[in-house]
Amino acid sequence: TPGTYTVRAYSSSGGGYSSDYREFTILVVSTTDSDTTTGESRRVSDSMLDNIASYEGYVPQVSPDTLAGNIPTVGYGYVVSKNTTFYNNLTRSEAKAMLADTVNRGSYTTEINRFISSNGLLMSQCQFDALASFSYNVGAGYWNGSGNCYVRTVIMNAVVPPQDLSSSNPYGGKVTASTLPMYQDHSASSTQITTLKINTSVNITDYYRDSSTKQSWYKVSASGKSGWVRAGDVAFNSTSGLTHDLNYVDAYTFGSNLLDWHVAGGNCYIGLYYRRLAEAKVFSYGNYAEASPSNGNYKKNTYGYKVPSCL
Repeated sequence: TPGTYTVRAYSSSGGGYSSDYREFTILVVSTTDSDTTTGESRRVSDSMLDNIASYEGYVPQVSPDTLAGNIPTVGYGYVVSKNTTFYNNLTRSEAKAMLADTVNRGSYTTEINRFISSNGLLMSQCQFDALASFSYNVGAGYWNGSGNCYVRTVIMNAVVPPQDLSSSNPYGGKVTASTLPMYQDHSASSTQITTLKINTSVNITDYYRDSSTKQSWYKVSASGKSGWVRAGDVAFNSTSGLTHDLNYVDAYTFGSNLLDWHVAGGNCYIGLYYRRLAEAKVFSYGNYAEASPSNGNYKKNTYGYKVPSCL
């Protein structure tokens, strides 16, 4: 049965068991595939733990993280806070165990699971893994309202389109992006009709989603014009009765905005760009292979996201 269970482990020597024990928890989920969305709590997968370890790099002894104000780190990106106990001379196995414990017991997965439950989200394992990697790198507070994070907005904009959506039964919405191109068709290669500004009211009349590219579009009317816009940049005025299923997140808008998070200390870092690219591949496509730095396509913009102009 799905849920969290406590496990008690004893040691054995010469046929007898110890009186001392160690307790930990395991999480059972209802599905084993990576792309089925549910509203249950999750933990990071082994595949993503391997990738996070590759992104962070193995540091056996406490060393300053030069990209993060020289804060002391050890293992695979574990931050040693002031006046806390730490271990030096970690083996790779010990560092990996500490990474798993930190990600799954710390605020990283906790905040994502709170994000799921507080907003009634349906999320898959690959989507959860991508957000966990992002959180371990830049912080998990963004998912529950801390700071400005448009990636969160793109996620929250995603809903299962109403079945009665039509030109004769439009739904009200608004533009959430600073600027949003309107096209003649559900393709950025079609003729651009106009550009809508943030908070522009729109009537949503139709929906299109490409099952292969995972790109989603709404047909809207606004300011006397009608055309197609990317669904990731439009929010329904009311989501009452609608389902927030993250399999409906517009992959292009999500990935393109995720790539903006490649800055540390005011500087652009190509390494952070590659990590964001990897997380976008996992989130929308479950592409764990290309999310690994050992893969030949790790640095390739496979799905054609918009690359930040500074890079």
